[in-house]
Amino acid sequence: MSSNFIYTIILFFLFHSLQAQQSVRENEIKKIYELIKYNNFGVAQHKIDSLRTVLDKTKVSKKTTKDRVEVDYLQCLIWDRKDLPLREIVPTLLQIKDKADAEGYFVLSYKISLLLALSYEKGGEYQIANTYLDKAFELYKEYHLEDLYSTYCIRRSSYYRMVEDYEAMKVFADLAKKYAQKYGNITDVVDSHILLSFYASKKNNWSEHLKHAFILRGYYYQFNDSTALLLNYNSIAKAFCRMQNFDTALKYNDSSKRFLKEVTNLEYDYSIHKTRYEIFEVMGNVDSAHYYFKKYHEQFLKSNHEFEKAKIKELEDRYQHDKKEAVIKSKNQQIQFVITILIIIILMSILIVRKNKKISSQNKIISKQLVEITKTLDQKKVLLSELQHRVKNHLQNVISILEIQKESFEFNNVEEVIRENKNRIQSMALLHEKLSVSEAVDSINFGEYIKEVCKLVKGSYEFHNRRVLIKSLSEIDKIPIQKALPIGLILVELISNSIKHAFDGKNLGIIDIEVKFDENTGKNVLCYTDTGRGFEFGKSNEKGLGMEIIKGLLEQLNAQIDYNNNNGFELKIYF
Repeated sequence: MSSNFIYTIILFFLFHSLQAQQSVRENEIKKIYELIKYNNFGVAQHKIDSLRTVLDKTKVSKKTTKDRVEVDYLQCLIWDRKDLPLREIVPTLLQIKDKADAEGYFVLSYKISLLLALSYEKGGEYQIANTYLDKAFELYKEYHLEDLYSTYCIRRSSYYRMVEDYEAMKVFADLAKKYAQKYGNITDVVDSHILLSFYASKKNNWSEHLKHAFILRGYYYQFNDSTALLLNYNSIAKAFCRMQNFDTALKYNDSSKRFLKEVTNLEYDYSIHKTRYEIFEVMGNVDSAHYYFKKYHEQFLKSNHEFEKAKIKELEDRYQHDKKEAVIKSKNQQIQFVITILIIIILMSILIVRKNKKISSQNKIISKQLVEITKTLDQKKVLLSELQHRVKNHLQNVISILEIQKESFEFNNVEEVIRENKNRIQSMALLHEKLSVSEAVDSINFGEYIKEVCKLVKGSYEFHNRRVLIKSLSEIDKIPIQKALPIGLILVELISNSIKHAFDGKNLGIIDIEVKFDENTGKNVLCYTDTGRGFEFGKSNEKGLGMEIIKGLLEQLNAQIDYNNNNGFELKIYF
């Protein structure tokens, strides 16, 4: 008992330790999302690297696999915010999307599809971007991702902006704003205002543009985003310039300069000078416009020079990388060639061995089949002998019936005699047919045999003024042929008697036959009922042969009977 208790305690602590580790990872992932939202990319990257180290040391499971995919997604999210080239982001995104799809992480797959759409949109591949937007929408519809729908609307609106369908852009921007506010997605709220601000500027609705710009300014201060604030103030300055409010325009243009020390990109520096010269140009202040145009032009050339240097370095790095890749590829091709030759040799050897084994196996199968064929032939001989014996016995039964029939011939017409004997003989023939189909020597399918006997007898009579319905059910699947023959003949006599005599004056007659096991007596019981006028089963009929045949067959079965002639005829035969 004590060892089991200790073992249970250890398992308890292990389980809670794993739960605690999982909870820590989940909290770290949530923190990384928040850090990215507030542009703290350095801290976010450090946490991603730390989390990767923890996951590498953790045993692989469904949960850790999901965490790995989500960490890779967060890494791509940082790369996107830092405007890394398309070729550096997309391969990783495609790889983790395949993992997310394979494992059924539909939320992650939705997010990755939207980030892929954004990446391709930035690269000018609008058709591919649209394909991934469609995939994301399918996931939203299938899994009802209402709380994430605003992000899809942002990406769809941005797509329409790039293809210059501005009305569709506004529709999805409004939808994005509605869902983002409902579910508290601040990033999507901000992006919706950016898109609506852009739409207003396209329509020259500068007051609407300013409304969104001032809302955005509050969010940018909250996110501590210096670059966005610089562009925001500059955008406000341009709007006031369009509205002929030059003093306010110059004020906001001056305010944008204070963020320059926190922004390293020269492009933003010359954009401030460009806006300032445009303001003075509209004002008609040619000297100031010329001065700021020169500053804008100098910064523009300097920015282009820096851009060209960066481009040349990127091309040089790519060349060196491609060169290394070519050397590695050449070596890999040589190794692959050698491996291919070795694989071909191994496969040929395996094929030869398998061929020999197959020949040996086929020889064994042939030998076995010869033994089975010989055995089957012996069984066929036994079956043929048994069938001949059965035929001889059944023919003897036919002779006995005809002998009895001879005594009552004067009371029956020839047509009736032929029909009755035909039914009796065909019921015997059915047994041989069943034996032929099943190749069984000792038993037949009893349910099928009864149905066919009923069909046989019913088909031999014509009904002009009434219908006869025969229902049969057998709970016993198989029965020895020694029992089946007398039961079949008994049914022929009973059904014939009911059809000929029981239903006089009725439009519909029903015969119900059921065979089952009786638990009280421990015997099988055949229940025969009809809805006719009933008759005394034990009473002898001088004109009828059927009763004599039934009595003889009951003795052959060693059966007991029970009958009732109230409200029709009912007979139970226990055998």
